[in-house]
Amino acid sequence: MAQLSSLRSIVSSTHESGSVSKLAGFGNIFGIIAAAVGLFAGVSLVPIPSLSWEQTSVIPFEWVFGGSALFPFFMIGFMALMSVSLMLQYQGSKGLSSKLGSNLAKVFWVSAFAAFVVVAHVWLNFEGVSRFSQISGFLTIIYLLGTLFVITWQIGSVIYTDSSKTWIGFLAGMLNALFIPVLALGQALSPLLIYAAYGILLVGQLMSLLFWWSPFDTIREYARSPSKAKIAFGLTGLLTFVIGLGAVFVGPILTSQGVSIWSPWSTLATLTTFQTNPALVFALLAMMLYWLMLSPRLGARELKAATIGEDIIKGGNKALMLFLVFIGMLAAGQAGAFTEGVGGLGFFMVIAPAGIMFIMGALYTAK
Repeated sequence: MAQLSSLRSIVSSTHESGSVSKLAGFGNIFGIIAAAVGLFAGVSLVPIPSLSWEQTSVIPFEWVFGGSALFPFFMIGFMALMSVSLMLQYQGSKGLSSKLGSNLAKVFWVSAFAAFVVVAHVWLNFEGVSRFSQISGFLTIIYLLGTLFVITWQIGSVIYTDSSKTWIGFLAGMLNALFIPVLALGQALSPLLIYAAYGILLVGQLMSLLFWWSPFDTIREYARSPSKAKIAFGLTGLLTFVIGLGAVFVGPILTSQGVSIWSPWSTLATLTTFQTNPALVFALLAMMLYWLMLSPRLGARELKAATIGEDIIKGGNKALMLFLVFIGMLAAGQAGAFTEGVGGLGFFMVIAPAGIMFIMGALYTAK
């Protein structure tokens, strides 16, 4: 009862203290603990492409997921902590949503639900995989849920950057949004990047806590993007380029008779694997999603000064680019399962980033 009373006092004192939300900030403590668990495990605990798996025995059937018998338990613990963190942020974000006149914070609930379903799926079904043919079904579901979690996580990261007038919100959004792309790069390139990703998440969650516990007057008053969010949009474009270098210059390079050949992302190395690790494409698309969602909304005075008349990235064009991101991430997620029948997904991994860049370039050229 004492604990329940304390929790109620946190909720009731949110506006009395003038902070954005004490309850939501309390949720980030669970995120900090989750980041610490990730640093201890040293492997990707989010269901993103290219998690390793191996059948270790035929009779009796045995298989290992994530390179260790303990991996499923680490994933359950990590995703459960993230689910609690996000649910508390959703519960505490109602005052923020009211001030902004936006329901975008409801994405915290969707993200928390996706994390919870990942926990339930691994808990209930991992031990139930009793033959080789069932592995692909287990992986298909977990990568689908993982992609949903990542999409909603990236969108949720936008809330910090887009709603705050301070550098705290800027850092909270940027660092949380960088977590998944760097984690995916670590899957394909180096375990050191996985540790870096959890370090980024740890600091990002700390900044998120400070965001929620900051005074309410740090939240923007108008619908237009704050100046820090505009800076974040430009910086994110640069970071998207840097993260995309792995997918362009590392994965696709083949060497034949001493000659380096660039192969499309749809090129298969075997029946179950692509020449370019789908995790590299997934990282690029995850960063693109945050970039697109940050597209600036200018005020009337800014539009007049820029002589462009209206926002560049908006409406149907923005919706189409977001649709391409979602399709590409779903395809890359399933392509990283290393199961038969993934070859047809290569087309979507190629067309999604290319289509986004083509539309983006056309929009800016037209202005």
